[in-house]
Amino acid sequence: MASPTREPAPNGGPIGREDSTLDRIGRMLMAASFAQPQGQQWFGDDAAVLGTPPEGSEILFCTDVAVEGVHGNFEFMSPQELGWRAASSTLSDIAAMGGSPWVMVASVACAKHASIDELMEGVVESAAAFSCPVVGGDVSEAATTMVSIAVIGHVPRGTAVTRSGAHAGDTVFVTGPLGGSAAGLAAFQRGEEQIESTLRNAYLRPVPLLAQGAAARECGISAMIDVSDGLSIDLHRLADASHVGFELTSVPVCSGATLDEALGGGEDFALVMTTSDPEGLRSGFEDQGLEPPISIGMITPEHTQRIILGESSSPMGWVHDV
Repeated sequence: MASPTREPAPNGGPIGREDSTLDRIGRMLMAASFAQPQGQQWFGDDAAVLGTPPEGSEILFCTDVAVEGVHGNFEFMSPQELGWRAASSTLSDIAAMGGSPWVMVASVACAKHASIDELMEGVVESAAAFSCPVVGGDVSEAATTMVSIAVIGHVPRGTAVTRSGAHAGDTVFVTGPLGGSAAGLAAFQRGEEQIESTLRNAYLRPVPLLAQGAAARECGISAMIDVSDGLSIDLHRLADASHVGFELTSVPVCSGATLDEALGGGEDFALVMTTSDPEGLRSGFEDQGLEPPISIGMITPEHTQRIILGESSSPMGWVHDV
């Protein structure tokens, strides 16, 4: 039997279209002024060739995915905004470890009604805003639009902040009011034409708190997590990892949001942290020109004690059905 042969793709065929798309993305990355260091090879080859992270540091690696209809709806947001959210939410995981981003890889699967160019514009805009060059990725067609982001970051050796270091007697802090993203989404779902800009931006353009995460690490905090799924469920996760309980005496609620949205709405990407030195944490933030975090409660020794505003608390927030 004769060996199978492959015919070259005609001009404008699938391979040609993919190469054209990658070429446009490459120009987009160059326009973002990402400076490729001498001797490294970023976008455009089979794999990125990287240098080494800063001396004395450890590598952080995280990945996240944003799926149309799950993490965003094109009735309320543009493909560019979904790209921004995907990149920024992944960068928030680096912030939660007290680290700094180094490089990003972005893979996009795009349905016919969406634009790969617009999705990547959002990714690149976020990456450029937070000094994390996109060094590679992949593109594909798909029935449902999806953006998958991976980020490599770094942190001074031995200083990465985990969820598992909280101790009884530590004070619990959060970087700011909560519930804005959930309230913004609810306003879009109600069809409101005039949505408060704070709520709109909280939902469409979340900001990873990288400076705050690094400042908290430098202040010697004991544990930290970002509020991606809701204050309640994410604080339960921190307490589970640390084998402790907690008692919250206050919950800062974003103007225009409800307490339930603050506790369980998710996607605020604020940072929750614990420390045995609350005054040192406040002054450390102020010394760096940052708004001091807000004290909301205490860590308790009994693992099963989970109290919010005087009532026993079960985890409340966003959970994927997988």
